[in-house]
Amino acid sequence: MDLPLKVHSHRRSGTHLLMATLAANFELGDLSIEADVPGQRWHATGESRAIVPWGRLFGDHEPFSPRADPGRMLYIVRDPRDTLRSLWQFESPTTPLGDFLSVDRIRYWYRHSSEYCARVFWIRFEDLTGEGFAAIMGRIAARFELRRRLSEAGSGGQRSCFRRIEGPVGWSPGAGGVGSWAGWPAEWRERFAAAIPDGFLGYRLRQR
Repeated sequence: MDLPLKVHSHRRSGTHLLMATLAANFELGDLSIEADVPGQRWHATGESRAIVPWGRLFGDHEPFSPRADPGRMLYIVRDPRDTLRSLWQFESPTTPLGDFLSVDRIRYWYRHSSEYCARVFWIRFEDLTGEGFAAIMGRIAARFELRRRLSEAGSGGQRSCFRRIEGPVGWSPGAGGVGSWAGWPAEWRERFAAAIPDGFLGYRLRQR
C-alpha cells in the first residue's frame, strides 16, 4: 500500500506518539516493521529489537531536502527546550545538562524546524497532547485525505471522537512532559531566546 504521508521530525519531538495516533485513528493498512536499536528499549517489551506497529509511517529525522514529495510529509515540532532536554536524557544523560544545551544544538533545532515548516504541513506536539487534539487530527485527516476507522462502539456507521494514545510509546520514551525547563537557570533559557526568534511557531522563549 502506497502511504499518503510520512512523519518527519527533529529527534525526541513526539514522533512515535504521532505515528501511533495516526495508526489508531485512520485506515492505513499494515504499517509494521521489525527494528533493532542497540542500546535502547522498546516501550512495550523493554527489548532493543521489536515489531514497530506503525513503523512504515516513519520518514526520517534528517534536515529537510526534496528527497521525497513535500506534499506527503507531516512534520511534528516540539518546544525546543523540552526537545533538547529529552534528547539529553536519551543520548547523553551523564553529560551535565547545561553543557549539553549548547548554542550549536539550539541553532540546529531552529534550522531543522524552520526549513520543514516553511515547506510542509506541520503540527505541534503540544496540540497533539493538549486541548487542540481533536482540531489538529481533523486538519491532518483533511490535508492527507485520510479515512477514519469506524468506531466499534458507534451505531449506524457513526464515528467516535479521535482516540488519544495513553502512555509513553517508542524507543526509551520519556514522560512526554511540557514545560520541563521552567526551573532552569536564566542563563540556559536565554540561550534559546538568543538563538530563536521569540514566538517562532508559537513558542514564547523570552523570559517574563
